[in-house]
Amino acid sequence: MARGEHRLTTAAEILGKAAGRLKIDEGMRLYRLWDLWPGIVGASLADHARPMRWQGRNLVIRVEHPAWMQELGFLKQQIREKIDGAFPEAKIRAIRFEVGELPSPPKGATKAAARKLRELDEDELEYIEQALGEIDDPDTKEAARRAMIRGFQGR
Repeated sequence: MARGEHRLTTAAEILGKAAGRLKIDEGMRLYRLWDLWPGIVGASLADHARPMRWQGRNLVIRVEHPAWMQELGFLKQQIREKIDGAFPEAKIRAIRFEVGELPSPPKGATKAAARKLRELDEDELEYIEQALGEIDDPDTKEAARRAMIRGFQGR
């Protein structure tokens, strides 16, 4: 760069740095799982168990009673397979359960879960991939990809 010239910082660079510092990508993954949760485990089970947090690639699910912990322990592999099918970008290594009071879903999560998502066409997918070309950080790129897909889907 010549003296006196300044390089502009892209929005992707700014978002990438902020997302890493604030752990936004982790929150976005959990919010997305909340959206999918009733479809993964069924409405009845979703009333007694909820995803709580990520510990690296491990998912912690809170249950309201030890009996539910035992029941879900038998279903752990099936739950993981369903999560992998519905939300492959979660890349879960293991599931762990804990007993405690169940929190309310994040604002808007249950409304978003009720909406049917449409498939994107090839032009939309190509546009998204081109737009993501400027983002170097893989976690930020994936979070931006999910946000753009939801935007095209009308969420």
